[in-house]
Amino acid sequence: MGRPAYEDVLFFRSLLAQSFFRITSIEALRNRLLTDPNLRQICGFPEVPSLATFSCRRRFAEFATRPVAIRTLNYMVSHYHEGKIIGHISRDSIAILAREKAVNKKRDVAIPTGPKHKRGRPRKGEVRPAKEPGRLERQLKMKPGKALKELGTDCAWGCKKNSQGNVSFWKGYKLHLDVTDLGIPVTAIVTGANVHDSQVATSMEKPTERQVTFLYSVMDSAYDAAPVKS
Repeated sequence: MGRPAYEDVLFFRSLLAQSFFRITSIEALRNRLLTDPNLRQICGFPEVPSLATFSCRRRFAEFATRPVAIRTLNYMVSHYHEGKIIGHISRDSIAILAREKAVNKKRDVAIPTGPKHKRGRPRKGEVRPAKEPGRLERQLKMKPGKALKELGTDCAWGCKKNSQGNVSFWKGYKLHLDVTDLGIPVTAIVTGANVHDSQVATSMEKPTERQVTFLYSVMDSAYDAAPVKS
C-alpha cells in the first residue's frame, strides 16, 4: 500500500557522497541534494526524499549488516593491484567520534598508573593450572571472519596515549586500516573504541595477503606482541 519505496542503492550512493564531500549531517546532505542537480543525478534520486526518510534507522542498520562496501573495496583493490608487488603495508587505527550510548564506562578503559608488582613463584609442591591461550593466540588458528566476531563493534569509550605520553579519551569507534605505500586502502575494519589495536592485527594481515602481494607490514608499538610477530 502507498507510494513505492526508494531503492536502497540511492541512499548508499548519497552516503558515499556525504563522506567524500565531508558533509557533517544528514540534514546538510539533503540540502546539498536539493541545491546540486548534478549530485542528485549521480545518486539517482528523481526527487529528494524527506528528512524523515533519510533518517530511517532501519535502512542504515541494514547497510551496517550487509558488507556491500567491503565487497566493493575488495574488488577494486584486487583489480587495480593484479600482477603488482607492493613494497610495504602500513597498519594503524583512527578514532571515530560518536554521540551514541557507550556500552562501557570511561573508567573501564583508563590506563592503570599504580606500581607494578612482580608475580611470585609457586610454592613448594604447588601445582598451578596451565594458562589458557589468550585471544591473540586463538586468532592464529581462526579464520579472520570468525576472529572478528569476538571483537566488540558497539559504541564504547576508548583511550590512547600519544607520543608525548598524554592520555586522551573518546567515545565512539575505531577504524583500522591497511594501506599501501601509495596510501590506497586495502583492508578496513570498524570496531568499538575499546578494542586494542593488536586484537585486529592477524585479522587484517590474512585478508590483505589474499588481496595483494607485498613485502612486509609496518606497525607501531601498539602491535608489539609475540603472536602478532609470528
